[in-house]
Amino acid sequence: MLNAVELRQSYTACDLFISASNFETLGNTVIEAFCSGTPVAVQPAQGHLEYVKDGVNSWFVDYEDAKEARATLTRIVAGGLDAASLPRVLPELAPLGQRLRTIEFARELDVALVQPALEAGRAMSLGRGACADLLEVATRAACLTACCPIIWWALRVFSRVTYVTSSDPKFQILGELGRAMDDGKGRTTYTFPCLRLLFDSGACQKRSVSMEPADDYDSHFRDAQERALSKWWKDTHEVVLCVVLLGVVWKVATG
Repeated sequence: MLNAVELRQSYTACDLFISASNFETLGNTVIEAFCSGTPVAVQPAQGHLEYVKDGVNSWFVDYEDAKEARATLTRIVAGGLDAASLPRVLPELAPLGQRLRTIEFARELDVALVQPALEAGRAMSLGRGACADLLEVATRAACLTACCPIIWWALRVFSRVTYVTSSDPKFQILGELGRAMDDGKGRTTYTFPCLRLLFDSGACQKRSVSMEPADDYDSHFRDAQERALSKWWKDTHEVVLCVVLLGVVWKVATG
């Protein structure tokens, strides 16, 4: 493993840095070569496209075509890679290397990303006047009103389609909910709502109402089940969940 000094010396000792990688996200090795004054010959893909300009500060080489890559590298070497030839062949190599060596990264990041983000936040914040605040609140409310039902219905349709297209679109209720034993009184229940309404609207209700609770847990579970399956909850639970979701989204959107 080379330290910082040895790494710079190694790059500087090279006439040309070659990278045939086609999946670099940024290409730190390219930046390191530029900082050392060494041109690069890289695959024209992904992160290499960020800084490399073909024939201006370095070269692009299609390494997927071996014959073409060999011919391109031959032309590059023939054009001259010495200190006297590089300013003529690659006029922007030296200025780019100087910029990368002296750049203040924190300040550049602040100017390029942080300040524009803060400015956009201030433009959408409240406290800019009654009319502007009212318009901003109305805009956010309209966005929530439009987006939440769309997302809710999209998820609902996705879940239903998943049920319909599954390899086994049924599930079996073994018996009294909360028990691990099959009492033989359960029925197959369709997961698709329209089929459930047509063939088995009461499939999720209790199976053997006359059977006494086997233990304290079963009796507690039965009470909880009856409350959960009450008419109010069955009729309004989706509305309640939607309202809660809207409240959470509104809280997040308004900060």
